Amino acid sequence: MTRKTADSLRKTLKGISLSLLPLSFNLVGILAGSILAFYHAFITANPWALVVYPGILSIRGAIGGMYAGRLGTALHIGTIKPTIRGNTRESSTLLSSIATLTLLSGLVLSAVTSLFLYLFAGATPHEVILSVLIIIATMATSVLVISPITFLISVYSFRKGLDPDVVVYPIVSTVADVIITVFYIVMIKGALSNYLMIAIADLLYVSVVVVVVLRNYRDAEYVRTIREFVITLVIVSIVVNITGLALEGFTKRIGIPREVFAVYPAVIDTVGDVGAIVGSTATTKIILGLMAPSLRGARAHSAQILNTWAASLILFIAYSFVSSLLFGFEHLGRLLLQLVAVNIVVVPLIVLVTIGIAVLTSSRGWNPDNFITPIVSVLSDSLTTFAILFVVYIWR
Repeated sequence: MTRKTADSLRKTLKGISLSLLPLSFNLVGILAGSILAFYHAFITANPWALVVYPGILSIRGAIGGMYAGRLGTALHIGTIKPTIRGNTRESSTLLSSIATLTLLSGLVLSAVTSLFLYLFAGATPHEVILSVLIIIATMATSVLVISPITFLISVYSFRKGLDPDVVVYPIVSTVADVIITVFYIVMIKGALSNYLMIAIADLLYVSVVVVVVLRNYRDAEYVRTIREFVITLVIVSIVVNITGLALEGFTKRIGIPREVFAVYPAVIDTVGDVGAIVGSTATTKIILGLMAPSLRGARAHSAQILNTWAASLILFIAYSFVSSLLFGFEHLGRLLLQLVAVNIVVVPLIVLVTIGIAVLTSSRGWNPDNFITPIVSVLSDSLTTFAILFVVYIWR
């Protein structure tokens, strides 16, 4: 092996390790899947709950990813300071935008989900009302708990010389999946026993956001962020409901093994993280002038893409072993084959979409961070879900 080849190999392994480090946090996502698997009987006894679950994860991921992406870019260019107190106007405006978008997304998701549940899932009016209350309450949790965590990790990583575009979203998205799954189960149980309490909590959240809107509606950046995100919101809500219906219908007719349920949040999270890392780092390079906003210019980003993909494949293999450790090794070979197939098919598609959105939005003068993660997060969740259902059907 020549010296040049050895240096190239070391550089590649270092790049994979740097991508693997934040992505490996998705192993914690198996906790969310294990919670889902533990409450498998409870969820399947309330089929509408399974329809709603992917939508909440996806929408939360879209908004959280946008927040993480915007924070990473702003920290790099200095429009947000790496401090907890006394930050810039952009910092508070961005958080206000996130709070508003979370409620707006919850309302749109509730409206679309209600229609899908009533028309296609046979839900009763009572179940539809419960789903709306639960969606709003669960989404509110993401602002109160997950947004501060996102900001703290972004500031901490930047202070330590790490790249927030690579580190933050993979960590936060995994933590958020666990938090959202726990609160989702709690909200369902609470709504089934005393929906009035959930309704009061929703009303309080709506009141807070109304105050936020009244304070910021004249701010140009606030309005721009809301407007650009709304472009994708309705489409996103439709896509996630189709995904939820497919998951619920497949589970009812064929069934999904517990070992697959256990890895489901971690798998969709990892694919979304690949898109978020590739998209956020590409956006920062474009803004700093290190990458031309064109498909040809994306060649300069090939090392990051390949390293992140390789890291995700390593993790998919790890997920199969961890799940088998929890639910038995008799299905290890089949689960390993299923997850590797999902990775090889879905990850390249997500990378192509991510680069395409980054180039298209940048060339039009839009902020790529307002589009990349919201679209890619939902698309990755949906494509990965359908890929999982397909491989489970093929290799039963």
